[in-house]
Amino acid sequence: MNATKSLLATAVFAVIGGSVAYAAQPTDGPLYDPAQLPSFKGRVTQYDLTPRGDVAGLILDGNTEVHFSPRQSTLLVATVKPGDMVTIHGLKARTIPMIKAMSITQDATGQSVVESHDGPRFGPGGPGFGGGPGGGHFWPHWFGHGPAMPPHGAPPPPPPGGDATELSASGTVKLQLHGPRGELDGVLLDNGTEIHLPPPAAEQLGDALAVGKPVAVKGFGSKTILGTAIEARSLGASAATLKDIAPPPGLPGPGPHGDHH
Repeated sequence: MNATKSLLATAVFAVIGGSVAYAAQPTDGPLYDPAQLPSFKGRVTQYDLTPRGDVAGLILDGNTEVHFSPRQSTLLVATVKPGDMVTIHGLKARTIPMIKAMSITQDATGQSVVESHDGPRFGPGGPGFGGGPGGGHFWPHWFGHGPAMPPHGAPPPPPPGGDATELSASGTVKLQLHGPRGELDGVLLDNGTEIHLPPPAAEQLGDALAVGKPVAVKGFGSKTILGTAIEARSLGASAATLKDIAPPPGLPGPGPHGDHH
């Protein structure tokens, strides 16, 4: 009996000791090796921007979205510039030209940026200007968060937080943009401007956001040396045909009683 207890105690201490020794080992770089994933090569056309100006990925060869964490914006901009040839390790979507990147390597220098997992993809407030459960876009009031919209016809207030700028743009749709689950949530115009809008609104607009269609937009966003991105508040085929972006189905619109005309 004593011999059995002694053997059991020895085994337990061996396991604990092994665990402690393993945990104490230093780790250099990411836990997982992105090089095990499929690789894709291409030339960077431009940065993929959030409405507040964070770099959330790349546009590759003018026709492929590369999603990457905005937490890595500074490193990505320091490592990769438009015009650079890059190698992406990640996973490609089945039916749309979109890659979820785990690492991005600048081919000429060999420098890489690896996806970080030290928190949520967009952090508190998400990719837009606002904060909280509204997802960070400029629509928290439609999800029961943030200030109420003004009466219909009145100019909308700027989104809370951030340095929002009222912007307008027009052009021809060059590429459709998507969220991480493949939902349509914007377009890239032929002049490089990105237009973002809630996925339900994008779905309702349908063919109006097809490649080759003319689009005009007004909204809030950012315009910097990195590019221009606008969260749409109104959209149409031209400046003369702008219409308010519809709220998600079943949620109140911008009218004082939830009506949206």
